[in-house]
Amino acid sequence: IVACMLCVHALSAQTADERLGLEAKVIEAGKQKMLGNADKAGTIYLQILDKQPGNTLAAYELSRILLEKGDLTEALKYAGQAAKGDVNNIWYQSLLARILSEMGRPQEAANIIAQSLKIFPREKNLYLDCAGYQERAGQYPQP
Repeated sequence: IVACMLCVHALSAQTADERLGLEAKVIEAGKQKMLGNADKAGTIYLQILDKQPGNTLAAYELSRILLEKGDLTEALKYAGQAAKGDVNNIWYQSLLARILSEMGRPQEAANIIAQSLKIFPREKNLYLDCAGYQERAGQYPQP
């Protein structure tokens, strides 16, 4: 529900009726996801993106569903869309980095997390993530 509220600002360019329809779709997609109906939720998120291509929440949630299914290529596409649409969202950046790492691109993942650290220097988990990605990329001090 909190995630649904966060996307309301992204709906401001729509008419009141369109906005209500998209808000209802976001809520329904979240409900379906919580009920374990990932396919239904994914379909709804695609419908939202069809009506509003810049909806970062829908792109992020769809990417998470695709990642769970193992479709890394499509997950990357939507995670990239979300991360590009809101560069200050730590969750979007972290998901993009995770997918890149799982695709064998840990250096790119480390770079994304390093950029996030400039915005969120007190997020201790980002340091651990960045170190992990750097280690996978072979960038760690040799004894």
